[in-house]
Amino acid sequence: MQCKNNLLLVFLTAGLLIYSVQAVAQDIPKPMREGKTLEEMTSIMKTEGKRGLLYIEAYNSGGCNPDLRKGVFENEKMIARIESTFVIFWVDFEKDWKSETGFFKRYNVRGIPTVVLINKEGKMINKLVGFDGSAEEYMKRLEKAASESHISLKDDYEDNPEDVEASLNYADILYKSFEVEKALEIYEEIVDKIIEESTALKVYTYMSECYRLSEDRKKAVEILEKGLAKGIFQDEKYVIYCQLGNLISEYDDSLGPVEKEDYVEALKYYQMIPKNAKDFKTYNKSLDNKKRIDFSLRTAKINIPIAYLKTGEEGIGSLMFEKLLAQTYDKKNYDELIFLFRKCIFHEAYLNEALLWAEKANEQTEGKNDRILTDYFRLLQLCGHYDKAIELQKYRLEKTKSEQEKDYEMQRLAELYFQSGQNEKGNEIFQKLYDDKKNNIDELVYLAIGCNQFDVNLRRALNWTERAIDLSQNDSYAKESHWLRSRPGLVYNQCAELLFKTGKVKEAIDTIKKAIEIAYFEDDRRYYKKNLEKFKAALKNK
Repeated sequence: MQCKNNLLLVFLTAGLLIYSVQAVAQDIPKPMREGKTLEEMTSIMKTEGKRGLLYIEAYNSGGCNPDLRKGVFENEKMIARIESTFVIFWVDFEKDWKSETGFFKRYNVRGIPTVVLINKEGKMINKLVGFDGSAEEYMKRLEKAASESHISLKDDYEDNPEDVEASLNYADILYKSFEVEKALEIYEEIVDKIIEESTALKVYTYMSECYRLSEDRKKAVEILEKGLAKGIFQDEKYVIYCQLGNLISEYDDSLGPVEKEDYVEALKYYQMIPKNAKDFKTYNKSLDNKKRIDFSLRTAKINIPIAYLKTGEEGIGSLMFEKLLAQTYDKKNYDELIFLFRKCIFHEAYLNEALLWAEKANEQTEGKNDRILTDYFRLLQLCGHYDKAIELQKYRLEKTKSEQEKDYEMQRLAELYFQSGQNEKGNEIFQKLYDDKKNNIDELVYLAIGCNQFDVNLRRALNWTERAIDLSQNDSYAKESHWLRSRPGLVYNQCAELLFKTGKVKEAIDTIKKAIEIAYFEDDRRYYKKNLEKFKAALKNK
């Protein structure tokens, strides 16, 4: 029997917010120089006779920021390789993104961390976004990016717009640089002019990925189906079936919800995939992109039983999933187990089954694998085993040494008390945290988020967000706030949601408009706009 718990999204959101501030601000890694102005940087590059590398990070963020810093930019061997070709500049995203002349806007940075390679005149050569965990693989990507010239390919394209090869080369580098809207424009111009089969295969696949990144699931599916209908994929059709199934059935906030009929459609494609992996070898070779293909197959393995579950074939799905978990556990492949656990959590599927294996894996690793321990904790919470989750959280709290991290672990404990109906204990923790942090904008917002998520102390939480907004007008408090530097709309959004929940709808509308006005990230602005529509609809129906 599956766990039914509508707190999944709440918990994951809270976890992301908590994690994002745990990293402590660090010094600029040596031998980097702080990138202040483009004029200063180009002068240094010309003097030293090297091109420039801009390492743009938000050092107060989690994600892959600290991994890239530690694996590459604090690694003496890696730095020595980079320095032979580039002058290395460090750019603080939190300071840079607000500036109209900043590097964030100049080079159209779409995610953090990003590395931008520039020539001595400051023109972008190439761009790398994110970090996959391997320093050596990253260096290979970096060296390849350095050998590709964004500038010359752009010039070739603009000089010869009718040249399919020049267009394709420039579109490819735009795609790799996450300039997906520009890449799509060019791909759409040339897609029907391409004759060579392997090139057409790549273009259709890249176009589908561009549509997905542009949050258009329907178009992403349509372009792959069009390729199939035209016979472009041939032997590669099995992996295309796999990718289509994933596209249709993979839940994503930005792509919209997945309905039962979507899972039925996904299964139609999944059922065309042969069990023998050798059928995929041609595809791996022709696209030279084994990692992406492997990820597609890996994702399909868990999506297929989930699709059976969501279409009512629970027996088939459950057997497949149990077999998959057992095989992964027996191999002690903990990375893969974590991948499976998180898919279950994300889809609210097979939570009880995943919990049993997470408990086994946690015992097998003696509680020393932090990621398994975290997933075990999440699954306990989502499956309603609050007593066990509370005991585990108390154990985690005892092991936490950092005062800052203790505050967040205390908030998590309070949330568990609220979930288990022990509101008085949860209130005590929140009040103590407030008394300690009442002049800290970020702490006030986190506390308000906790109350908002669990529908407790809403009027008190509203007072906390209003106090946070008041404090934000004072420069001495505002400069210490992570969110005011990187996501200023968050403070106003939380206040607006609490105003709405406490019946102050008109005030909520005015406040959420302010959040939309000052938001930087398009994802945030889109979320705030959805709230605005919700608030307006409620006011209209009053």
